Order: sequence, then structure tokens, then C-alpha cells
Amino acid sequence: MAVDALEYDDTTEDFDSTEAVQRILHNPEKLRELDLDAFALQLERENFGDKRATLYDIRNELEGGCFKDRRKTFQKLSKRDIFDILFDNPITPQNQKTFIKGKVVTCKVVNIDRKKPSQEQSTKISPERNELTGKWVCQFCKKSDFSEFSLVWKHCDEGSCPGQAIGIKTILDNGLNGYICINNISSNIVINAEDHVRVGMTILCRILNVNYQKFVLELSCKSSDLQDFDGKFSIPKDKHYDYLKEKSDVECKRSSTKDQLNQYVKRIIVHPKFKNVSYNDSLPLLAKLDIGDCIIRPSSRGYNRLTLSWKIDDSIYQHIDILEKNKSQQFSIGRSLWINNEQYEDLDEILAMHVNKMSIFLKELRSHKCFKPPSNEDVRALDLLLTEEKRLNPSRIPYFVSPSVNVPGKFILAYTPRSKTLFDYISLKPQGLKFRNKLFDSLSQLLKWFKDHYVLSLCNKEIPALRQSPRIQSNNISDDQTYFPGHLPTQIRRYPSAHDFTRRQTLPNSENLQFSKGNSNYFRSQKRTNYNKYKGGSHLIK
Repeated sequence: MAVDALEYDDTTEDFDSTEAVQRILHNPEKLRELDLDAFALQLERENFGDKRATLYDIRNELEGGCFKDRRKTFQKLSKRDIFDILFDNPITPQNQKTFIKGKVVTCKVVNIDRKKPSQEQSTKISPERNELTGKWVCQFCKKSDFSEFSLVWKHCDEGSCPGQAIGIKTILDNGLNGYICINNISSNIVINAEDHVRVGMTILCRILNVNYQKFVLELSCKSSDLQDFDGKFSIPKDKHYDYLKEKSDVECKRSSTKDQLNQYVKRIIVHPKFKNVSYNDSLPLLAKLDIGDCIIRPSSRGYNRLTLSWKIDDSIYQHIDILEKNKSQQFSIGRSLWINNEQYEDLDEILAMHVNKMSIFLKELRSHKCFKPPSNEDVRALDLLLTEEKRLNPSRIPYFVSPSVNVPGKFILAYTPRSKTLFDYISLKPQGLKFRNKLFDSLSQLLKWFKDHYVLSLCNKEIPALRQSPRIQSNNISDDQTYFPGHLPTQIRRYPSAHDFTRRQTLPNSENLQFSKGNSNYFRSQKRTNYNKYKGGSHLIK
């Protein structure tokens, strides 16, 4: 090969091939002039076999110098390289481009990471009492099933307290670990992590950061991060991006979506209560009606549905969905009409058996002495009225009934047994007034049962906050739920802290409250005594 590249005459007697190799090592560019593919074909025709790879290896050897190792210099793999190798396979191709900041991934909850309290923290524990359940709550693990104050300290002293939740450990489908800090679980304040996630639950998260040193993804399952309305995790836009055009497109899409929601199919129905109007056009008609009256109109949900809108109070209208079945044609009314699970033959039967019966209960509620007109502030206005009533007459339990503005079709029963105002729902049903999953034939019967069993609301564990649109159906809201306006799901009343006294000592400013670790009869405070005096006593309700 070297002789052919230098064009030496190998027929002379003084020809030396070693000299040709030495010269080609100093001038390897000559090797690029050889056609190795043609040379390999010639060797193959002469029965030397396929020598194409061998010829190229010889040329590379001569170009790089004899006995030179052509392998690259060994470099130790970095953590990033190991991360890319471990999570890049043909079955589930995951690489560094997949796990980038802002990527949405699905993971499974493996465990709730907790930090056990130190010995010093255990001695300074300040148990809290749940005012609704009457149980004591551990301030670290938030376990809330302790019947006695001393059991909380025993729970911590024996080391059975797992500690305060500081995060959630997760795992992806390819085995990569993820971690969600306690502040990134929810957009709201997280008191107990188990109220939001459970072990084994599959959740949707967004990647905040990739830790290549520990092979862990820092995740967030906050609704604000997942929705990303502010574009914090979106791809950066260049300087030529038209933001005005984007804004106009978003407004056009929003308006078109709104128009689609308000669209309805005109129907051929002959009835005095039926009006071929949309939701917006029905509001002026409802405003002119008497309280308890109604109109029937087409539904925007399809040609096989109607909407019954009836007036509960000024500017409070309930919209009831009517499902049509056995239709002869698209624009006619169905032979059978359904409201929830109740079947009716025609619109007249719906007016007689559904609307008229609810109107009777509506008039009974509005004529009661404790009825209060609705307010835009809803429960807050009732809270102020009851607080003032309680201040004027502390020995009584005042209560008011008012139609709900946020949830049409339901009335709010507000009462103040102690310092906090509680709220319950009364639903208008054709069968009667529904209260705490019980039906009553009259308001007086309902109030009588409520006065005898009002204390049951203090034992409810969950208190949902109500933020419903007036157009949303109220059938999916339970009637056995008690809640506080705008508060956290659980109202906690703090009792004297352990920082203020030492174990096996008497609390200051209290002659009756003895605190002993093993004594089950330690709690004899005046607050508890006052509570037992009116517990279950209907004579205190005004």
C-alpha cells in the first residue's frame, strides 16, 4: 500500500519496501489518493476474500503512526452521564430531554416522609383539642383519635409518634424516585398530608428540578403549578413573538366557548310555561315572576333535555335539568320525563308533583319567624347577626333560616351554640324538607328534631367550604354537612399549653384542672363542665 501511494517501481533490484513505509509515515496524505474499494474488489477476485475492512485498518494504522492506541482517552462518567445511561432503555426511552424543568409526569406515592420529634420537643408538646369531635390531636403527626389528654404524651414518650410530615416520596414507572415537599402538595395550607394523598395513589406532578447527584426529581402537585396560568414553566418565547395576537386569540376562543355554552336548540312545545329562550334571556322573565313560579326552556346540553327554572327569591333561581326519553322526533317533547330518578308523564305532572310541592315548603320557610332575607355575602351576614344575638342573650342558642345565594334550592340553617357560628343545609324536595339525610313533612317537625339533635353537628369531621355558582346544580351537595364560612376544614381550639406548666402539677389559674400523665380523670375544667350542661339540651335553642 505504501509503495502504491508513493508510486515506487518495485521491479528494480535496489527496491526497498521498508523505505517506502518509513516515507509514508512522514507523508500520510498520499494514502488518501488510493482507491481501497477497487483494491478490495481485485483481491476478492483473486480469491483472497473480502479485505475491505483490513485495508482501511492498515491505512488508519499508517496515518496515525505505528503501534499507536487509537482509542479515546478514558474519562470517568459524571453523575449526569450515569443518569442518562440508567434511564435510557429501548422499552421506556427516558433521557435527559424527558426529565426537564416544567415537564408533567405521572408518579405513584410510595411513602409519606416524616421527621420524628426530638426529646426536647416531646417534653414541650402542646396537644390540641378538636372542637368538633372532642378528641385530642397530636401536634406532630396530627393523629386525632386520643380520648384523653394524657394519651397524647404517652403516644410521644413511647416513640410511637411518626413525627411531622415534611414531604412525599414517589416513584415513576421507570423506577426513578421523586420527592414532593410539604409546601408543594397543595396550593392551600397543608395541615395533614394524608388528607391530600394516600400511599399507592397515582398523582400528576410537574418537575421543579432534577437532582443528578441523588437521582431524584423535585416535584410539585400544586394546582397552580399544574395549571401554570402565569407561564412559569412554559417554553421561553423569543423577541419576535406576537403577544397582542396571542391575547386576541385567547379572547376569541373564550367568547366562542361562551357562545357554545349559551346555544340552545329551539323546540316545538305547546305549553303556557314553556319559553324558547336562552339562559340569559330567561333572567328578565324570571325577575317578573312571583316567588315560587317557574318557566320551562330549552337546555344547552342537547335536544333531549329541558331546563326548569323556578324563582326562590329575588335574583335566586334554581335550574333543574329534565331528561327526555322515548322521543318521536328531535324537536318534540319526550313521552317520559325524568328529574333525577323520578319519572313524569308530561310537563303538567312536573308542575303539580314537583314545583307546586316545593313551593308549599318554600312559603313555609319564608313565613317562619326566624327567616332572614338572602344577602350577597351569604353566610357572613348571618354570622354577624347571630354573633350580635348571642352577645345580647348568651344563655340562648339563636338560629336563623335564609335562602342560599351560592347554592340555589337550599336554605341555610345558621346557629351559634357557643362562640362559633355553625351552618347546615335544608334542601327543598317534593317529598319534604331534607336535613342531614332525613326527610321532614313540615318545618316545625324539622326544627323540633334539630333542637334535640343539634349537637351531632359538633361531631362532623369534614367541613367543606362552599363556593358554588348559581347556575350549578345543587343536587350534588350533601345535606348532612356542617361548615364554617371561609375557614379551614377543621376548627381547632387550643387548650392550655404544656409550656405553661410542668407535668404532675396544677395548672395556674385553675383549681380543678389537674394534669397527671397516668390519670384518666385529669380533665375537670370549667369549660368542659359548661359544655356538659347544655350538651343535647334543646331548651337552650331560641
